[in-house]
Amino acid sequence: SLLANKISDLHMLFSLLEKDLSNRDMAALDRAFLDCYRNHGITYDNETVRKKRSVPDLKELYQLLADNPETEHLSSGMARLTTGSMASLGGQTNIDVDNDYIVIDVSENEKGLLPVVMAIALVFANGIIEESRIQKKVIIIDEIWRLIDSTSTPLVADRVLELAKLIRALGGSFINATQDLVDYFSLDDGIYGRAVLNACRTKIILP
Repeated sequence: SLLANKISDLHMLFSLLEKDLSNRDMAALDRAFLDCYRNHGITYDNETVRKKRSVPDLKELYQLLADNPETEHLSSGMARLTTGSMASLGGQTNIDVDNDYIVIDVSENEKGLLPVVMAIALVFANGIIEESRIQKKVIIIDEIWRLIDSTSTPLVADRVLELAKLIRALGGSFINATQDLVDYFSLDDGIYGRAVLNACRTKIILP
């Protein structure tokens, strides 16, 4: 289900916004995600996703969580992305990204939100890559350690690893870079960093 995949992406995003989510929180979020998409006529039926229609944004999800006493406490982590200083990220995309070469510059974002913004960019890039197995494409992630180090979460690191392993089967190449290899190995004893490096056929180390 395309919707199930998108909800998985949202859980990954929330793992960065709200650390130590309980099983009850995860279940409440799951219901909120489904309700948010259902309000736009989108269900687990893939045909409802493929048809051209409106789609929800983070601001709608924030309001849905804030209005429900069961999930109100979960909306606080989204405040900066929806009503605060980073509210531009909470609405619909207003830039034409139908280009052969796309650069997503996250350098001007708040340092504490960089992993969140990079995770959003990763999901966006992954969606483009999955559109065709024939068209050649390359995804380049600078400072990838922000997604696989101790400030990240296993949900996010798993997504990066999945992309690194599968991208060649999707007609693409995966290039990642960092200034310090140690950054790859600070989450869960480095299992994700080692796996990402092992998935790369060519490795270049510069002095």
